[in-house]
Amino acid sequence: MTVDKNVRLSRCEYWILNQLAHLCFEPFWFDDRHAGGALNTQSHGLDNSQLAATLHYHYSKDWIRFETFDEQPLHFSLEDIVAAIEPKENQVRSFACITELGGAIWESFAKPNWGTYLQHHGSVNSDDETEEIEILATDRRKIDSYLLLLDQYFENGQFWCVDRSTLREELLSPFNVTYWKQLPQGYRLTFRMIRRESDAVSDYEKALSRSYDLSDLCEFRRWYAWD
Repeated sequence: MTVDKNVRLSRCEYWILNQLAHLCFEPFWFDDRHAGGALNTQSHGLDNSQLAATLHYHYSKDWIRFETFDEQPLHFSLEDIVAAIEPKENQVRSFACITELGGAIWESFAKPNWGTYLQHHGSVNSDDETEEIEILATDRRKIDSYLLLLDQYFENGQFWCVDRSTLREELLSPFNVTYWKQLPQGYRLTFRMIRRESDAVSDYEKALSRSYDLSDLCEFRRWYAWD
């Protein structure tokens, strides 16, 4: 999709597109009282009236859309957006999502390298000794490198390592890399990580050193320029 090269975004305008490039959100999460903690990001710096006006501007430019929980389109006025940011009890849930055009605008600023895309999703099991992991990526070699970093990973005083007997791989073609963008192919890998105790100082030093060398796993997973 061709993007107007004259488009300019303020910090808060980019902030909105950057959040929605990853997930759809209920507008009340963008209330500055929630945004920093819930979204783990810096504040957009807007009060709710300014936020509503900015969301309405994005909506008027067809950069974002609003929909119900079951993905039915909503046609929102400025007043509707204000109400969605500060919802009343029993109000119908609404979600803000980026459009294909909005995604292209975001790409023109964020400069994503889709060839290095990698996402990690994990959930600790009730036994607190194992964690189920899903990795989505476009480059199989990057997955292999990531597994090496995860193996014997040290975090919060605990050792975690990949249980390679649980590795399951799936080729995805096409690959829905986000809810708004599709690539020709990608990979899905699932496996289990297990917590183990250190039985030697050398293991401890190796794992601790490796965890520092990562500069945290987040940097390895980074695939676009602007946050």
